[in-house]
Amino acid sequence: SFYCDPPYEGTNCGKYDGFDSERFHEWARRQNNIFISEYNMPDDFIVVDEVEKTVLSAANGNSQKAVERLYTNEKTYGHMTDRQKRLIALNGAQQLTLFD
Repeated sequence: SFYCDPPYEGTNCGKYDGFDSERFHEWARRQNNIFISEYNMPDDFIVVDEVEKTVLSAANGNSQKAVERLYTNEKTYGHMTDRQKRLIALNGAQQLTLFD
């Protein structure tokens, strides 16, 4: 399994400046067992869980709400059992909010 937490598209990538999201999406589509943490992905990726969280901006000290989602590709989703889908729905939000 791959769990990917790439620089979120449309945000300040910091030390990952120049990250090629399109290239990453193409690579992710070809994987057999992948999950990706992101705010938004292309329409062919499937949301398996989401959670609203507070995002802090270090630059100005302000915070705002954002919806972080856990995505997978069609290959991975197609191979998941109903039990696996339920477990992700039950446990995913708890795991995504560890750093809130």
